[in-house]
Amino acid sequence: DLIAQTNTIVLQIQGMMCKHCQTKVYDIIANSQGVKKVLVDYKSGEAQIVGNIKIEPIIQSLKSAGYPIISIKEN
Repeated sequence: DLIAQTNTIVLQIQGMMCKHCQTKVYDIIANSQGVKKVLVDYKSGEAQIVGNIKIEPIIQSLKSAGYPIISIKEN
């Protein structure tokens, strides 16, 4: 049996200025494959993602929407 590994990744995201930005970033991440939980805070510029995820497609989607990634921390 293959067991999906759940991990937590924290992204520092540039360009989130308001609640609208926060919602847009949340929607992009929440609709990505393998994501179980998302917390986004535009004030800190952070998004915490929990799940069995491939981070590259999420980074590309955010970048395409105008939200480049400053840093990635994996917990």
